[in-house]
Amino acid sequence: MKLLICQDHEIALIGREKGEIDANLWIGDSGATSHITCCEIGMFDIKPSSQKITVGDGRHVKVEKTGKMKINFEGRNQESTQVLLENVKFVPEMKVNLFSLTVAMEKGASLYSEGTSMVLKKDEKRIFFDTKIKMGSSFLVAAKSIKNEEGAFILSERKEMKIEKFH
Repeated sequence: MKLLICQDHEIALIGREKGEIDANLWIGDSGATSHITCCEIGMFDIKPSSQKITVGDGRHVKVEKTGKMKINFEGRNQESTQVLLENVKFVPEMKVNLFSLTVAMEKGASLYSEGTSMVLKKDEKRIFFDTKIKMGSSFLVAAKSIKNEEGAFILSERKEMKIEKFH
């Protein structure tokens, strides 16, 4: 799939799920121009929005709110990494959470592979995109989030996610 990013437009991939969605997963997306969540729980410094973003299949979906989120991502050896995501867009129509790799790299993070995982690193913090989601004959990779100490990001029960079609 090839995405063209047009000036003054936000672009993201959107998934159509079969079964339950795991609100703990954040798919690493190099095509998304911002972080996007399908769950507003845990957002703060929220501002209403009337913005629309273009998704991978060309449709326009409404951003209801924009804000910040503190998220702990599962690491290796029982460790976790807390990050503050800014300018997170709440789009109820999305079926998955998207972590914009592009935004992170624009803010100084580097992306590399470690075996079959993608690792995003900034300073001493690392986020491991090592949860594989089968999509036809290929895979997407996602990072798992966990509840932080303040309880800012409340999570649903973990359930396997199967994507029937991905646009």
